[in-house]
Amino acid sequence: MIPPESKKRGRPPVPVNAPPPSGPRLLTYPELRARKGIPFSRSELRRRELKGTFPRHITLGEGLNPSIAWIESEVDAYIAARMEARRASAEVAQPDGRRGQ
Repeated sequence: MIPPESKKRGRPPVPVNAPPPSGPRLLTYPELRARKGIPFSRSELRRRELKGTFPRHITLGEGLNPSIAWIESEVDAYIAARMEARRASAEVAQPDGRRGQ
């Protein structure tokens, strides 16, 4: 089945049940915040990218104001590393497994 909106806009028809595109999944800034819970502003993300503490974005266009996105697998790896760092610091703080009072 071909969605009717494809016909209206002059786009090539894409079946509704088409397989997902292959390759890396990209996240726009709104998706980064909504789907991954990243709370940083755009300027804070840029500072962290430049310091090497957050994955670098990729540029999707040209001109003065191109679109940018982040590779989802890199963002997932960043989140996993932060979770591991938290776990490791908790083990160092309480080596006997007791919770702090």
